[in-house]
Amino acid sequence: MYLMSMNFVHDFSIKETCLAPIDVQGMFCNPKYFSLNKWYQPWMATERTDTVAKRISNIAPDFNTQGVDVAWIYYTNKFDAKKPFKLAGNFHEIIPHKDDAIIPKIESSAFDEEVTPFEKWLVDNEKEHILLCGFYLTACVYWTAVHAAFKGYKVTVLTDMSADGRRRGHEEKSHKQCLNDFADVVSSSPKYISSNIRFGRSAEVLNIYKARTLSVA
Repeated sequence: MYLMSMNFVHDFSIKETCLAPIDVQGMFCNPKYFSLNKWYQPWMATERTDTVAKRISNIAPDFNTQGVDVAWIYYTNKFDAKKPFKLAGNFHEIIPHKDDAIIPKIESSAFDEEVTPFEKWLVDNEKEHILLCGFYLTACVYWTAVHAAFKGYKVTVLTDMSADGRRRGHEEKSHKQCLNDFADVVSSSPKYISSNIRFGRSAEVLNIYKARTLSVA
């Protein structure tokens, strides 16, 4: 697969890199979540999204340990975006580290034409490489990756920490098919976008960081 050829981890320091989980929230991840708004969503949570959310929760602390800054991006409406985040109850299976950033977005993408809170955080913290993951792979993760690439950021999508749920009225696709759909669309994008997006897995990324730590010690 084209995007599997190489990630960007070797090209950037830990200081220049961040982990950005997208929309790890009950309404997107928890099959038992109930809300009236749920019935208007085109996507539905499944056992897979629940499993991947738990995986993100288990693995994110390992990135903290390696010194990678973590920014949890959560979806909200434009009226609540400026309010303080209301505890971690909006997340599913997640308790952020005390030093993690918690950043709202009001669109599918964490970027738009104006400077969003996430982009401001990236600039303020001198980040150039985004380890992107979360929900949904072919929706919010996809648009965030494309817009980040358009703005010149390098993006490594962590495939084992990202997933799609089920589109309303459709059968759930396999994870492999969702990855192929993502890769096919990105690969057909203009080169200045597609060349800035790659796939990777959390274990291989963490092993690279651990090896760097050992070589310095």
